[in-house]
Amino acid sequence: MGTSLIFPALGILAIKKVAPQMRGTALGAYSAFFDLSLGIAGPIAGLITGWYNYQSVYLFGGISCMLAVLVLLFLRKSYRNT
Repeated sequence: MGTSLIFPALGILAIKKVAPQMRGTALGAYSAFFDLSLGIAGPIAGLITGWYNYQSVYLFGGISCMLAVLVLLFLRKSYRNT
């Protein structure tokens, strides 16, 4: 239920960034990596819960989110310079 709206919204963004003849490939790659991320996130959250507690999963998730934002900001600056 939590991904029912974000999956198609991000999929549209993914296919808008590529040439029309590559849209199927872009959507396939997007779907594959989305499934991979969902398949990896559950076991990692379970390991974190086993080592620490349930609240730490949210802490690690927030830290991961902040790291992703930093990577995106860094990449945005590098793309502007080229």
